[in-house]
Amino acid sequence: SPGVTQCGSSATSDVYTGQEHQSRLLALMKEEYPLTSKEQQVLSRGRNSVSGAGDRDDPAAYQDATALEAVVGFLYITDSKRCEEMLNWIHNNLERVS
Repeated sequence: SPGVTQCGSSATSDVYTGQEHQSRLLALMKEEYPLTSKEQQVLSRGRNSVSGAGDRDDPAAYQDATALEAVVGFLYITDSKRCEEMLNWIHNNLERVS
């Protein structure tokens, strides 16, 4: 159906790749998307794994973007249905963080 993103498809390129967009998207996701405890752990580990972000304009945004990418990657490997659900949520909320 239109607007539906399959996990691993080229349609996932609809996700803005800029760290600022991803950071704002993660903040919105934490407020509105029902993350499981495991997904929250992956977010935390992904965010905390970033080192050497000091050269970046916004190290916190870089950490957030890395965390978001970590949870999507985790779901891509472990639960394709949940990955598709999350990517659809992201797709449907991109305009809100632009």
